[in-house]
Amino acid sequence: MLAVRNPAGAADAARAVAAAGGRDPDVLECDVADDGSVARFAAELERRHPAGVHVLVNNAAVMEDERWDAATIPIDVFRRHLEVNLVGALRVSRAVIPLMQRARWGRIVNLTSGMGRFDGGLAGGHPAYRVSKAALNALSKTMARDVQGMGVKVNVLDPGWVRTRMGGDRAPLDPRVPAEHALTLAALPDDGPSGTIWRDGRQVTW
Repeated sequence: MLAVRNPAGAADAARAVAAAGGRDPDVLECDVADDGSVARFAAELERRHPAGVHVLVNNAAVMEDERWDAATIPIDVFRRHLEVNLVGALRVSRAVIPLMQRARWGRIVNLTSGMGRFDGGLAGGHPAYRVSKAALNALSKTMARDVQGMGVKVNVLDPGWVRTRMGGDRAPLDPRVPAEHALTLAALPDDGPSGTIWRDGRQVTW
């Protein structure tokens, strides 16, 4: 299932899934920065999957701060990055975790960025994006502890520089590479890790 802000614009993504061998995905509207939109998404998700939900991949993000540094970025721009990249992931996770509890098994994969890792990522430039992703890492580690015992695991994936609308055409990685890594984290066994961060198929430091 694809959750998108604009369902009409999801046709390309749906075709890409089908072309890769997957079945034609369901598409639901979900603006992660809007409480009402997330609530409606969760209600429809529950209606379609009353037995529960097993996997959530939080991939929504904005990076619109290339023109500023920490001393000059407008507060509203900084706040928007936090609202989408951090609070958005929290909103959707909180909406889906009860459905994972119903299924007695759940895996949350939060997509971060090397730009938000303390291990070499928090350099100058893109202050809102970097801080929002660092905060997402902290949220993920905290959430992993809070949901232990529910059958739910929370892990983080640093996908690298990927050829997406955000990453651009010069990015070296095909999107299918981190997608495979996300699938691995989404299918972790019961004795698998939680509260960890991964890059290139291996656990790395925060």
